[in-house]
Amino acid sequence: MNIIFSRKGFDARAGGFPSLIFPDGSLFSIPIPSSSNHCYYSSLVFNYKGQPIQEILNQVTNGKINNDGKKSDCDYTMPIQGCHHDPMYIPALNRLVLGQAGGAESHLRNKGVNKDDIFLFYGWFKEIKQANGCWSYNGRDIHLIWSSMTVESWFNLDTPSGIKNALMCFPEINVHPHLASGWDFSPNGIYVSGQPPDKLLPYSTDRCLTDLRKYGGRSKWRLPICFNQPEAFSHLKNFTPEGEDVLVTYRGFGQEFVLNLDKVSDDCKEYILEYVKKLLQ
Repeated sequence: MNIIFSRKGFDARAGGFPSLIFPDGSLFSIPIPSSSNHCYYSSLVFNYKGQPIQEILNQVTNGKINNDGKKSDCDYTMPIQGCHHDPMYIPALNRLVLGQAGGAESHLRNKGVNKDDIFLFYGWFKEIKQANGCWSYNGRDIHLIWSSMTVESWFNLDTPSGIKNALMCFPEINVHPHLASGWDFSPNGIYVSGQPPDKLLPYSTDRCLTDLRKYGGRSKWRLPICFNQPEAFSHLKNFTPEGEDVLVTYRGFGQEFVLNLDKVSDDCKEYILEYVKKLLQ
């Protein structure tokens, strides 16, 4: 069994802005930009206390993400931008669907990620505040777990027959960007959750990966000592035990950190699974 810390959102490498922590603890993960025509920021369905997410994104990014042309006192309107909406909740299916391609998908395949494995979606987040009717960023940059999914099905989309098989099983996933026409990455795979899917999580310091006690930037994490597993993690190698915790630091851009529980002692495995269960409640 694997637990995958999967980085999602409009991160610094993508050109980036932190995703949003609202004053009441609600979260919104900003999808990464895309030059495709499969989805637009203007088509995202989310609002905070009646205010559309498009207006809020336009304000906090100073117009880099537009508000679909609607004018306001905080307006910095730019041309409409496409986005890569992934993972995607598909209402008609009542499941969460994740696509991966290229090096990230190769890594997941090499680690044997498949049915019953758990993705913990994390990203770069920051609190936002509203003053004089306009939203802006406020606070520290952190890495935060904002959702998850338990894999029920995985499909190899490298070939036309693989795509046909995926659509025969779940016709509704044809709206996902990794199945849209013109997608030409290989390898290409898609992961479908069980039903109902895991929920979008609110802010909690328990779900904050970043070390808030000795803050040294968002990529310096503090986890329970049971995660001191350098031989079981992929890519993560810098582990420093500190009492009942372990400090984990990584450099550069990390997208998929796979924890192979088969390489973990039974006692630690039990603690890890219990910790993950509590995180997702």
